Amino acid sequence: LAYPVALAVRRENQELIIADLGSSDSASPAGALYRGTAKGALTALSPTRLQSPTAVTLAPDERSVYVTALDAQTHQPGVWQVSLSDGAAQALYQ
Repeated sequence: LAYPVALAVRRENQELIIADLGSSDSASPAGALYRGTAKGALTALSPTRLQSPTAVTLAPDERSVYVTALDAQTHQPGVWQVSLSDGAAQALYQ
């Protein structure tokens, strides 16, 4: 983690979904979404399409999260839905 700015608690699987803004002097300068387990393990969840996530909230069914971030290609801000099963991102608002 370089600069964690938001998290969502997933009751199923007792996980945290963490939005990390990133840092120019880190291994992940564009930021990332991470899945954190109760045992402390972190795995990257971010699709490459997202950059600098700033907020995250869990969908009611706990199968996806909503994230505010920049589109890595256009650098336009937007709201994305990211699947927790495969990390696929769908732009909802841009």
